[in-house]
Amino acid sequence: MAFMSGSLIPLAFFPKVVADILSFLPFSSLIYTPVMIIVGKYDASQMIQALALQFFWLLVMVGLSQLIWKRVQSFITIQGG
Repeated sequence: MAFMSGSLIPLAFFPKVVADILSFLPFSSLIYTPVMIIVGKYDASQMIQALALQFFWLLVMVGLSQLIWKRVQSFITIQGG
């Protein structure tokens, strides 16, 4: 996770293709994106894009958790209740 978030090695040091893939994944929002915003390397449009990407991953994770919960519910057995 440290490697993919940019905390071990900044994403700017990777080749462009790898950096683009890693920056799309939700891990970069943990460390790399906030640092780039605080340092002032992101302008307003890049900040909006980063927030939109975080919102996208939030929706994906909520959807996946709901799907997993619906699938697992049929296997749950409660004893004594």
